[in-house]
Amino acid sequence: MPLNTQKTAIVTSAARGIGLATAKLFLKEGWRVAMVDQDAEELSAATADLDSVIALNLDIASPKNAQAMRRYTLSAFGHIDALVNNAGVADFSPIEDTTYERWREVMATNLDGIFLCVQAAIPALKETQAQSLTSGAFRAFVHPRCGLPMAPRKWQLFISHSNRPPDWANLVCGLTASHRDRYGRN
Repeated sequence: MPLNTQKTAIVTSAARGIGLATAKLFLKEGWRVAMVDQDAEELSAATADLDSVIALNLDIASPKNAQAMRRYTLSAFGHIDALVNNAGVADFSPIEDTTYERWREVMATNLDGIFLCVQAAIPALKETQAQSLTSGAFRAFVHPRCGLPMAPRKWQLFISHSNRPPDWANLVCGLTASHRDRYGRN
């Protein structure tokens, strides 16, 4: 595929599990992928044998890092056609045992990080008339048995410039635990 027409995706929390499986599905379809994760060691291992990727060791809960994610991706690939917000923190502690600091860590990733990534990527996504897929985190709720906000992974929020989900969304939405086990690592 010619460099100027090859599509580019950003996938957050891409070093393992569903994020890694998503990145590999994009690669299988001929896309280039910016793989973003805050775990440098896992990200390095995940990207070691992959072509058409850049590894971005960034914590997406930081406004500066979300902007850097966009800048590095545009510098490497020239445009952004998809953003998959996969990053999320799960904490199963009872709410009475949860410190405010831990609460803020969970919210910083599950809510702020997604907002910051979408906000950073919107100008580039508009240029390609592309979309963003957010997997779960904006629908945080208090789990009755655990207490802390959980991000259900069975729904997606599309931020779109058209009236229908993007073609690539079928690839991502079709991921299941079996896909994760087949293509990624836990």
